[in-house]
Amino acid sequence: QNTFPSSGNAGIGTTSPNRSLEIVNSNFSAIRLRNALGGNNAKAWIEFGQTESGTWSRSGYIGDGTSFNRNIFIALENGADLLIGSGSNPSTNSHLFVETSNGNVGINTTSPSQKLNVAGSVLANAYLLTSDNRFKKNVKSIENNQSKLYDLRGVSYEMDRESFKNYDFDDKKHFGLIAQEVREVFPEIVHENQSGYLSVDYMSLIPILIEALKNQNKELVKQAERINELGKQLKVDSYTDIESESSRISLSQNIPNPFTADAAIRMILPEEVVQADLIIYNLEGKQIQQHLISDRGNTELTLQGGSLEPGMYIYALLADGKVIDQKRMILTK
Repeated sequence: QNTFPSSGNAGIGTTSPNRSLEIVNSNFSAIRLRNALGGNNAKAWIEFGQTESGTWSRSGYIGDGTSFNRNIFIALENGADLLIGSGSNPSTNSHLFVETSNGNVGINTTSPSQKLNVAGSVLANAYLLTSDNRFKKNVKSIENNQSKLYDLRGVSYEMDRESFKNYDFDDKKHFGLIAQEVREVFPEIVHENQSGYLSVDYMSLIPILIEALKNQNKELVKQAERINELGKQLKVDSYTDIESESSRISLSQNIPNPFTADAAIRMILPEEVVQADLIIYNLEGKQIQQHLISDRGNTELTLQGGSLEPGMYIYALLADGKVIDQKRMILTK
């Protein structure tokens, strides 16, 4: 059933081959390449290529290794790339792609922009980054970037599968950042590929967050110390001139707390009080605002959040020059 015509297709196990060489076997089909020379010349390979203007041009070959080893290798030449795909057109259905010009490897993409570019999800037990100090130079501590972090915007989103069908995007809800916005704040961690699309190195945000957290903790310690000092300075004095329990002065916590717009501060001021003021301090002890309280009895002051910057403040009630009570309040964006 073999046929070896002088021209045309050749068949082994078949008399009607459909390819240049077709092998048919009812059990299994195999091709064995064996070099009987041994030693340094024990090599065998299959070459691929084409004839251009009468000259053979090899695109690559599959071989059984180099001298004294049995490695199997695939070698590409003359600008040829490696594609492993499916269907009748592997270039558009490529599952594994190796670009010989730079050694980049793509999975589900034929335009890898990094040494490994995966168009899809990656599952691993661990993800390790080279971090040995011996590999690094120009090591510097990260400056306080806490204020820059406030400029980042966390978002939820879904991938645009309709517009980018070849990217193998999933249909799940994701949380992250917008690369264009991150580039305005931390351009060093945003990368652009040859097609102009951006990606974010989220791992590089970790040391930035660590240093910001450390700086914030230092600020909180300083604020706590300052609050204790202010608490001593604003020690509540007894209003000894008022004897009746029902007419005692009181200052309530602002409602709501924290607040973003307006907050109500309630207080009780007896008629005997000549002058009452509500004074607002920042955590450094600097007076920010002073409000004259004209009403007596159960009264209320509406504090407008727009008149202050977001942060923590202390407000104190003064009656006839004496500090009656003090509270802390928090204004958020």
